[in-house]
Amino acid sequence: MLENVESITHKGKATGSPAPVDIILKELKSNLPDGWKVDTVIANSEDFGVPQRRKRAYIVGHYVSLFGPAAFTIPSSLRQVSLNDLLAQPPPAEKQDAVNTPA
Repeated sequence: MLENVESITHKGKATGSPAPVDIILKELKSNLPDGWKVDTVIANSEDFGVPQRRKRAYIVGHYVSLFGPAAFTIPSSLRQVSLNDLLAQPPPAEKQDAVNTPA
């Protein structure tokens, strides 16, 4: 996963050069082993409870045999949880054993 400013997806206005994200995607796709899919999505931090309007570009790669061939998408809604609430919740029972078991 890579994250950058949204303008990374824009082509060069004066030169007509490709968007930086296109160059990055080309490099990633040519160097990743077979079976990987790479997608770009734009998300606004305001949509996820952050008190600012800031669009960010995310380049996300996933292994198709594990996650399927569908393109990565940003969830339309997320349940907001405070850090205090998150830290106060014990892990699920099946994970507690792994957390509490000495290696």
